[in-house]
Amino acid sequence: MDNVSIFEILMSLPVFNGVSRERIADVAGRIKLHFLKYSDGDQIISSGDPCTHMRFLISGAVKVLISSSDDMIEVEQSINAPSVFALEYMYGRSIVYPFDVYADGQVGILEIAKNDFMAMLNLDQVFMLNFLNIMSTGAQKPVRCAVLSDSIVRRLACCVVAITQRDCERIVLRGKHSTIHEAIGADAKEFDEALVSLKTQGVIDYSDTEIMVLSRVALDAML
Repeated sequence: MDNVSIFEILMSLPVFNGVSRERIADVAGRIKLHFLKYSDGDQIISSGDPCTHMRFLISGAVKVLISSSDDMIEVEQSINAPSVFALEYMYGRSIVYPFDVYADGQVGILEIAKNDFMAMLNLDQVFMLNFLNIMSTGAQKPVRCAVLSDSIVRRLACCVVAITQRDCERIVLRGKHSTIHEAIGADAKEFDEALVSLKTQGVIDYSDTEIMVLSRVALDAML
């Protein structure tokens, strides 16, 4: 990877948005940037791993899997580069990843250790503003989703939006319908009606064991 491609990759990442090329060159000279490669199917993160580094997806795509505590429901989302993994787990009450991440094809990851990342934030106000914006977006999701109405559609939308990243490309909920509707506090009839309504709107498709989200944007707009 040559210097030009490194600059282009860094400038495409959310934390680096709006930062000058000169400042990025300064960061590259001061901060340890670890570029890692993964092959198709390699596990990049395991559920329960401590979040010790900022991890940026700089090339390729990954699958992110998160399961309920009883493993009866699983949510899969696909994320394409450029992106960043669960920044909200860097600090706070919980600093362990709640999901597994696998390479979907050839994948490139940039890692920055926590201490180095904090030093980078202090180098330029733009870094800090980008970081705070990303953290605020993540923190506001559960607040909005905590105010549940009687609408089963909104309850399902809340769950999907709270669990998945805004930039994910594909979302699949796996589990029996009975398990999912119990988890969101709906009865079978209400849940089936909600699924039919969302499918009619082109927001989801579904089978007996999967719900495929076709438009996360549309679900988010329902909240």
